[in-house]
Amino acid sequence: MDKHKDFFLLERVPRTPIYIFSLADTQFVAKYFKDTHKLKVHPGSHLSIYEKGDLRFNYQLPVLRQCTRAIFEKLIANPHWGIEIDNLILDKSKLFFNYSKKISRLNLSKLTGSQLAKISDEWFFEYFHDSWLAGWPAVLVDFESNLFSNYLLDYLKQKTKKSNVSVGDVFSILTTPLKDTYAEKESISLLNLLSQIRQNKKLVNLIKEGNKDEIIRNWSAIDNTLWKKFNDHYNDYRWLPYMYIGPAWDMHYFLESLTSLLKQNISPQKEFNKIKKQKQQTMELQKKYLKDFHIHKDLKILFNVARKFVYSKSYRKDAMYYSCYVINKLLKEIARRKYMSIDQARSVYPWEIKDLLKGKGPNLNTLNARLKYAIQYSTEKQRITKEGDQARKLLKKFSFVKQTTKKPSTILGDCACVGKVRGLVKIINSPDDMAKMKQGNILLSYATSPDIMPAIKKAAAIVTDLGGIICHAAIVSRELKIPCVVGTTNATQALKDGDLIEVDATHGIVRLIKQI
Repeated sequence: MDKHKDFFLLERVPRTPIYIFSLADTQFVAKYFKDTHKLKVHPGSHLSIYEKGDLRFNYQLPVLRQCTRAIFEKLIANPHWGIEIDNLILDKSKLFFNYSKKISRLNLSKLTGSQLAKISDEWFFEYFHDSWLAGWPAVLVDFESNLFSNYLLDYLKQKTKKSNVSVGDVFSILTTPLKDTYAEKESISLLNLLSQIRQNKKLVNLIKEGNKDEIIRNWSAIDNTLWKKFNDHYNDYRWLPYMYIGPAWDMHYFLESLTSLLKQNISPQKEFNKIKKQKQQTMELQKKYLKDFHIHKDLKILFNVARKFVYSKSYRKDAMYYSCYVINKLLKEIARRKYMSIDQARSVYPWEIKDLLKGKGPNLNTLNARLKYAIQYSTEKQRITKEGDQARKLLKKFSFVKQTTKKPSTILGDCACVGKVRGLVKIINSPDDMAKMKQGNILLSYATSPDIMPAIKKAAAIVTDLGGIICHAAIVSRELKIPCVVGTTNATQALKDGDLIEVDATHGIVRLIKQI
């Protein structure tokens, strides 16, 4: 087929640096699919378009469909292959986490240029490369037409025909993992800290009554042990909302959460019991549905695979976000040495880092052009990168499939504060987004934080991708008494500004009423 024809927008990713997503290069992807995943096909030629910090991530649709079908058919024919993929994702992501933790302990300012280049190469070409590409089959098996999910749903429709339980409820339970995600671990850790704080009345009064800077200044004098534990919590979890370029949560975020929990007189033990009860109920329902609906042994494995994929994709994402948080420190050090901004450093391709630190590589004019508009096109045998007018000229050679995006009619999450409302979506991830927020809009965010409180106070409801029952959004929504659904994982990607939605927070459901 024509190498420039039928390209399809796979994903639009906001605030994405070239340094990170240049890994989508076909020369990396194709080799991994053949050597590691043992597949005869791969996603094909790739085209990344970077414009003012945002990425449009494209592949040729016929080739991508062929690859998706091959993954699906291999998984159905050999369900145990799905278990192997899941183990690979977890193993490679754990290695990625551990390598990034090792970098975080280094004093980068003391290292030579060649040492910095070596760290960049290892981080990108080995650990990030393996973790990210390990997860592609788990992602692509539900690309476009949701082959895997629909296969499982079609099976359940036959099994639940005479049941009063909806097929959606059964599917949701059977694909819900029982392992704690990092967001859930953060909630549990914060509750543990809250439990210990409540035993010190003087500290409770300081946190409830003092402003955030006063708390930071005076906490250690009241209870230095708990101050150290707070700092441990802060350092362990502040990267959770980082994504690719941040920001991370600051101390004020966690202090805001603790202050609100104390003012609401939240009982840590009751919250622990809720978490434990929810997990127990899910586990019991999984056993019940598998037994009552006589799920075939091969399908039991496939539902186990689906459940594992939900967890391992989340773990892989967390490994990426933590590691991007860490590698930003290395890019800052490179930027300092080369007298450039952090955004310019993020616009360097990883294979240029070594030359850049030797005084070669792209100049500032090239990097500034990339920040405005750049293209990376790759096949198995070729890689082309262009910026500015040359990139726009190259793009004219490509044709794109006309896309009609079918948005999901329902999105599921966890109830953080009950209620049901309708309203227009506004996606607010930072203070820069707040100007578009109007009274009565429904605020969608990857994860809310205190710095977007002016927008939150205008919201009729809150919906977040990240978070558990004591995350910032959950706490604030209870204070403001507005419906809130947290932990949807993908609401900010599935919905757009201006979509009309209904938030049925009582049942943890977000319904699309009308899309723009």
